[in-house]
Amino acid sequence: MKVIYISGKITDKNLELENKNREFAQEYAIQLWKKGYAVICPHLNNNFKGQISWDNLIKGDLKLIETSDIVFMLPNWKESKGAKKEHTHAKKLNKEVIYGT
Repeated sequence: MKVIYISGKITDKNLELENKNREFAQEYAIQLWKKGYAVICPHLNNNFKGQISWDNLIKGDLKLIETSDIVFMLPNWKESKGAKKEHTHAKKLNKEVIYGT
């Protein structure tokens, strides 16, 4: 079973939009699980309400990418500073990158 990391926009201007981003990522996560991947979805792990700094979260996310086989970029990834950083890191590591539509 290959491990796939989902990258895309999480934070937004208000909680309602952030929740929509999480739900959007969760829909993809479910489909990827059904396709036989072990899915890492940081959107579902990033609900700490400011208790963990962005810098610490992104460091952890980059480490998770290192241990993943594939990185799946959600369609909204270009709207996210963190997802852009994750994309660059995945490419640098020569990880397989899949772009969602």
